[in-house]
Order: sequence, then C-alpha cells, then structure tokens
Amino acid sequence: MTITRLAAPGNRGNHVLKRLTEQTVTRLAPPAAGRLEILDSITPGFGLRVTPQGTRTYFVLYRIKGERRLQRLTLGTADALALGEARKAAKTAVELAMAGHCPKLARETAIAAAKAEDVQILADRFEEIAKDYVARHAKPNLRQWRAVERNITRELVSRWKGRSIQHITRRDIVAMLDEISDRPAPIMANRIHALTCKLFAWATERGVIDRSPAVGIKKPNAERTRDRVLTDEEIAKIWKAAEVVGYPGGPLVRLLLLSAARLNEIAQLTKAQAEGDELALAETKNGRPHLIPITPLIRAALDDLPKFEGGFILTSTAGRRPMQNFTDIKLDLDKESGVTGWRYHDLRRTAASGMARLGIPPHIIEAVLNHSSGSVSGVARVYNRFDYAPEKRAALERWGAEVERIAAGKKRLKVVGIR
Repeated sequence: MTITRLAAPGNRGNHVLKRLTEQTVTRLAPPAAGRLEILDSITPGFGLRVTPQGTRTYFVLYRIKGERRLQRLTLGTADALALGEARKAAKTAVELAMAGHCPKLARETAIAAAKAEDVQILADRFEEIAKDYVARHAKPNLRQWRAVERNITRELVSRWKGRSIQHITRRDIVAMLDEISDRPAPIMANRIHALTCKLFAWATERGVIDRSPAVGIKKPNAERTRDRVLTDEEIAKIWKAAEVVGYPGGPLVRLLLLSAARLNEIAQLTKAQAEGDELALAETKNGRPHLIPITPLIRAALDDLPKFEGGFILTSTAGRRPMQNFTDIKLDLDKESGVTGWRYHDLRRTAASGMARLGIPPHIIEAVLNHSSGSVSGVARVYNRFDYAPEKRAALERWGAEVERIAAGKKRLKVVGIR
C-alpha cells in the first residue's frame, strides 16, 4: 500500500492511494489517531475519509476550470450512500468543475429543488385534496356528504394515501373500478366512478391538476331500475327474522318497513328527531323537510329500543355514532329469514306498493315518501304547499295494520280506498 502526502484542503493525516471496493469500505480499520483518507485509484479525485470513531465519509477533490485552488465536496456517509452512487456523484462533480461550474453550488441547487418538490408532493397528497373536497364542496352542497366522505375514505384514500394527486393515472382509476366490480359490487363501482369523476373535476377546476385522469372513463357496469317488491310471505319472514337478529338491525328493518323512509334517514335517527308525534328527518335525499307521523307500531318499535346517553337511536357505540354495519346485518337477516335477493331500499318500495294496494291515492303515497315529482307537478306543485299530514298519518296507520296482519298470518280484509 502506497502512502502519499496530498495537499488536500482542510485535512491533516495520512492519504492512501488504493482502489475502493465495497469490501474495503466495510472492513477498513479506523486509524488510531487523526483521519485516514483513501483516494480511489480508479476515479480521479474520489476518496473515502475514516475517523478514529469509525465514521466513513465519501468526498471528491476538484479544481474549477481556470482556478488553481483545490476544493473539496463532501458527498455523504458510507451508511447512507452506496459506493457506486458516491463514485457517480464524484465523476459528475469533476465534470462540472472541468466545465467551469461550481459543484457545490450545483449540489445546493439540486437539494433545494428536491426539497421544493417534496413540499409540493406533500401539499398535493391525495388524502389532503380529498379532505379539502369534502370540506369545501361536499359538506356545504350535499345533504349526504357523510356518505360521500365514507366512500372517499374507504375506496379512494385507502388506495392512494401518500401519493401525489398529480401521479394518479387513468390506469389507476380503471384498476380500482375493476377491483370493486369483481368483489362483486357492480353498483358500488358505478357510484365510485361518479364520485371519482367529480373529485378530479373539482381538483381540475381549482388548478390542483391540469387535467382530470378520469375524463372519458365510462361507467363500468350497466344498471337497470329495480322493481323488487317483497311478497306477503317474505314480509312475514323478514319481520320475524328481525326479532331474532335483534338490536340494532332488527329495529332498523321494522322501522324502514313501517315508515317507508330511506335507509340513512332511519339509521341516523336521533332522540331529538323522534320527540313528539312525528319523526322530523333532517337529512333527506332531496333536501326537503320530511315529517313522518309516528303510528302506534312505530311508537312501539321506538319504545322498545335501549336507552343511551348519546344522541343516536340506532347505534353500536352507545349513541355516540349512528350504526353502519349494514352488510353484516343484511347477511344475518338473509340467513335467519331464508329470503335473499332484496335490499334495504326494497322495503321502501314494498311499503309504497302496499299502500297502493290498500287503495291509498298516489299523491298521498308520494307525500309519505317525500317525493319531489309525480302526480302533483308543474304549476300545481308550485302552489300546492299542503303537506297532507292527516292523510299521511292515516295511510301509514293503515299500512302498519296491514304489516301487523301479514306478520300474524291473518287473512286480508276487504279494502276501502281513502277519498
């Protein structure tokens, strides 16, 4: 091993000329005193400095074109930088110096640019953009914004958390929709498709991205309008299964069938909304206030519920949050009742069909359902603000009696329509 003395800047100690290898870097014994510097025999100016404490640091010596002064640039420690990467960085520094550029300045500029890019990526992380979308768009404009937030968290953020929204591609979106469709959950895939398109369009409008990667992606699955109405036999089986399944799923199903309300309207029902003789639903799909008369059967179902300190009536968290485990409850109901192929919304359709079968007029049924279109339309809808409260109560009481008859297995009585 040849020991040489180099007029290297800022250094005191031994200088060794030797070919640097991974083995040399790893096994080299620290000097007893001073610093040992090994200059690579392959790459001019490239070297390794070793301290008595065992710290190994790569460096490069160079002269900028037109200058006589020898300068030093620290490249990094051997623990953080591989030998090949360090040798490549040394070559780049020497080439810059030979071209008349300052390697230190170039390195500082590159580090600053990398930090700026990291800050930009941090600001453009998908989960932050999604959170902003919920706060600035969904919450102020959508009644069902909590459902939007849940879908974003479950389907989008779970896949793209930590990624810059700039780097999410068309292929990423298609892969996500395919995965959801293959569960199989084709309708959910369609809903997530619509939500994704809206979120990326919003980000484009605000200048977060230049172009939405969701543009041109078609709805993944065809849909057809459902017309599933439960038969009397199926109603009886599900009604009895609800008692076996118990709280909170059992009462949820019975209240949905008796009130003809939407799933989220009953699932998110609070104590305050159930005071008095009507259910005062705040968050309805069409944004219109909705009052559902509390019939004797609905009151009985509400009175049988456990009492919690929290505000929500149907809950698995002592009233702190509304219930959410709808899929598991549905599976239990299917297993207990033997009735399959139905959805929660079919209970609402079944109630409407049942009231029609009882001879209740269509406009009264629409008032019960809180529909914004139908038999009362055009100018009549503008001027007709009557809420049909007595008629709604009579209709739901008759429907409740019909459900009670069906559940008990009694024969149907002669039907007399409401004028």
